Amino acid sequence: MAMEQALGRYVVNNEQWRPIAESLVEKHEIISHVEPEDIVFIENHWLVPKPGQHIVLATITKLPERLQVLCGYSYVLELRMNAIGYMTQKQLNLLIYHELRHIDRDGTVRKHDIEDFREIVNNFGLGWANPGAEIKDILEINCMAEANPEIGD
Repeated sequence: MAMEQALGRYVVNNEQWRPIAESLVEKHEIISHVEPEDIVFIENHWLVPKPGQHIVLATITKLPERLQVLCGYSYVLELRMNAIGYMTQKQLNLLIYHELRHIDRDGTVRKHDIEDFREIVNNFGLGWANPGAEIKDILEINCMAEANPEIGD
């Protein structure tokens, strides 16, 4: 509770989001290097996108070393709750997976790349994040190649 008050408009919610990240890391070799306990999951409940503005659903950021020492986390995964409130659990699982893909094996945070985009679109469709989209659950798929055998060709 003290953390929630200190952050004002943000809520730390490791209890809800970390188990999803742990399951994803256990399930998918491509993100097996990610340590979910090094990530603080925060919910941003106040940010409302303006009409016509690009909507960011979630972001992951690596903290500077001095902040890592102070707070005990290496990364912040911020979920924009006003932008994802309509999402199903399957969509939320895929969103968390997508953010975890940004953590490279050397610990840096990668920008979006075509490989990640292709993987998501080929397996879940371009509109995977749209309201009402019916998608497969990434927690029930053993790997992206199993979801779509054309990946890796």
